[in-house]
Amino acid sequence: MKPFPLLALTFTALLFGGAQVFCQKPYTPSPEKGKIMRAAVGRIDAAVGGMLQSKGMAYDPPLNEHMFLRRIYVDVQGSIPSYEQATKYLNNASPHKRSGIISWLLGQPGHVSHLYNYFADMLRIQSEVPGTVLRTDAFSKWFKDSLQKNRPYNKIVYDMMTSEGRLWDNPASGYHLRDAGMKLDHVAFMTKVFLGKDISCAQCHDHPFEDWTQMDYYALSAYLGEMETKVAPPKRGKGNKGKYQPPRFKRDDFIPLVAKQRGLDPNNEKDYLALKRYSNRYGKAAREILAANALKVWEKKGEKLRLPDDYGYEDGKPGEIVKPRMLIGEEYAAWKNLAPRDKIARWFSTPKNKWFAMAIANRMWAFYFGRGVVEPLHNIEVSKSENKILLQAITEIIIDLEFDLKAFSWVILHTQAYNKLATRHKVEVNKPYYFQGPLLRRMSAEQVWDSLVTLMVQNPMRYRAGGGDNFLQLVNFAGINTPKQAFDRINEFRGFKPEHVLEDSVTGKPAFDKSKGKKDGNTPMMMSRLKGSKTVLARASELQQPAPDGHFLQKFGQSERNFVINASTRTGSVPQVMELMNGYATANLTQPSSLLFQKLKNQTDPAKRADIVFLSILSRKTTAKERALLLTELKKGNEAMSDLIWALLNTPEFFFIK
Repeated sequence: MKPFPLLALTFTALLFGGAQVFCQKPYTPSPEKGKIMRAAVGRIDAAVGGMLQSKGMAYDPPLNEHMFLRRIYVDVQGSIPSYEQATKYLNNASPHKRSGIISWLLGQPGHVSHLYNYFADMLRIQSEVPGTVLRTDAFSKWFKDSLQKNRPYNKIVYDMMTSEGRLWDNPASGYHLRDAGMKLDHVAFMTKVFLGKDISCAQCHDHPFEDWTQMDYYALSAYLGEMETKVAPPKRGKGNKGKYQPPRFKRDDFIPLVAKQRGLDPNNEKDYLALKRYSNRYGKAAREILAANALKVWEKKGEKLRLPDDYGYEDGKPGEIVKPRMLIGEEYAAWKNLAPRDKIARWFSTPKNKWFAMAIANRMWAFYFGRGVVEPLHNIEVSKSENKILLQAITEIIIDLEFDLKAFSWVILHTQAYNKLATRHKVEVNKPYYFQGPLLRRMSAEQVWDSLVTLMVQNPMRYRAGGGDNFLQLVNFAGINTPKQAFDRINEFRGFKPEHVLEDSVTGKPAFDKSKGKKDGNTPMMMSRLKGSKTVLARASELQQPAPDGHFLQKFGQSERNFVINASTRTGSVPQVMELMNGYATANLTQPSSLLFQKLKNQTDPAKRADIVFLSILSRKTTAKERALLLTELKKGNEAMSDLIWALLNTPEFFFIK
């Protein structure tokens, strides 16, 4: 694919986004960076093409326009294009429209949403700190904002690793709080995600197959020796006289307050039993909130990491203090006077650390191709790469682009390999693959859900998850010292409810204040066919993280965000088949009142109505053979059209990225 002239990027918004109120500007790099990007495309093409030639192989056939359209939307935006977006692209005669739509999509909120889902899996982001009532919406919003601003990836990682404070002080601290109280496990996740190195075995013993030793593991972890994720209250006693003591609320503290609130008599036996029940709830809430206030990333100066009591190797003794040491190489002299955690954050994220650059470059390659240049992603062994020239190229390119993920995506999406048909045969992970095209991939749970939301509402990105500011203000118990103060705050807290909150990006208000009952295609909550249950129609990135049990996303393999390796799945199942055959989305889309049917209301020609449905769901028009089969049936009206919609939603063509 011939790279798009960067000077023409100014026309991209007019070509692809002008009529949509939710569009953003296209991704437009500086002229200097654009030059690096174009050269990078050529370098990757040479690496892939050279390998294919040496193996006597050729690229897969090129993509036609509708297949390119569908792939680029699903890969970059995370969902199929809408009918309007599909027709706008397919009717555009510009020779640069492929490159133009790539730049436009990289600048849209949908790309941030899709990329966030990918990183949320890696970072195991959950909406609550496990085992607590503390919501992490602020961290999710900070991460999305960082992606939207296109902050360099290494800067984002550095900020997470050096973060301090509570969530309401510094949202980036949510990264460390995810593994509160599990410092050693935290380091294992850190190396898998950021370095592409699995050293977890060495936490307990020398690695049986690698060079990592238990001492290596503890030496790296020692950089986090002073880091704590919980604030323990100072012990009460003479030595701490005058120091702030967090309040300790008991159930009985709330009895007189509840009695006054509810008009109950503590001296009446029946009333007293009710008071005990109500007061227990306040006591529990107070304990939960105080536990949430104890979650804080801070430095306990002078604290040192020690070897475990059962340490059995000759290079150390049980209980011995461990001196911090990098996994490979040495600390830079310029870091001599820095705090230990600052040192490890710099070592991880410096452009000089090829492991760090290789790990994210390989992950982004897999993001678009369905497989890394080298597998597995969490434990890269360069010696096992089938194309070391390509691995070196993408590593150096992401460094040259200063970890600009949008620029790196632009490069990958312009390569010859990406612009070929997907390889249809199954390729085992332990078998070589030379990237004659991307792998045939099934959409992820989030891509399927977001595609269905695109079919059901006008603006899929209208409703966004809030940053949880109100919740954090209420749960912040700073200055709360008396039972009455705690009682009033808990009443506010329970009134607000520690639940997921959606905000309307158009009105700036909470989504459900005035939108209940509206039928404008943008109502975020709609009744399902199950009495009393509701479905929130917002992108997966804006929903509870992860989705609750029984949700569409869970059925289709969304990660529970507990592990990094194989945490999500794209394997089909009977519940998925039943959901697509009889679930809420299918029921909604096949109703004459649905958004899809609204697009058909001004069209009477059955063939053209069929084209609208095909373009909306499969991003292409009907073939002559399909029209011949459908024409007689579609003359029967809306019932036949509902059957067509149902059939297309249940086809492999809808689920797979070709």
